[in-house]
Amino acid sequence: MNAPPNVPPQITQFLLDTGSQHSAGADTFGCCVMWIRRSVLERARQRVESESARNLGSLGRREYDAVAMLGSDQREACHQFAKRCVDDFIQEMLGLLANRGDDLTATESVSMRLRLDLELYDIDSQKLLTAATINRPPARLSPDDAWGRWLNRLTPERLGTVPPATGPAGGAVSTE
Repeated sequence: MNAPPNVPPQITQFLLDTGSQHSAGADTFGCCVMWIRRSVLERARQRVESESARNLGSLGRREYDAVAMLGSDQREACHQFAKRCVDDFIQEMLGLLANRGDDLTATESVSMRLRLDLELYDIDSQKLLTAATINRPPARLSPDDAWGRWLNRLTPERLGTVPPATGPAGGAVSTE
């Protein structure tokens, strides 16, 4: 697993501001999701292109070996298909997280929803500094809104330092 994205110190102050923490939290989560997306796709490409990267045991490498035997155009088509599948999975997961309570009904009068909390804590003392549920209003974590925003801001050609949606002066979330 690659190292996760770094969250620079400036974002901490922004996340501590209750008026902006939902947007900052959703975009910080977005940076993590897009980092996972990029990491998974890069690892898949490496395993297809390099025999040594497929040192996974016979069961774990079967699909990579099959794609590696294809021509370069076919391998690229497989990579684009895998990318589409990863993107579809992320959008479905966002839909599940954006549930407002009527999607996952257990009975006629009981439903469930998932909570996505972001916590800032002091590393030394483990003391909680602040926490925010980032998949409830006013956060923008709906599949259409968040996914489109992340794709427009966090795709490979835009990677680097990505300011939060309503970002603080000089604050940014690094996706590297």
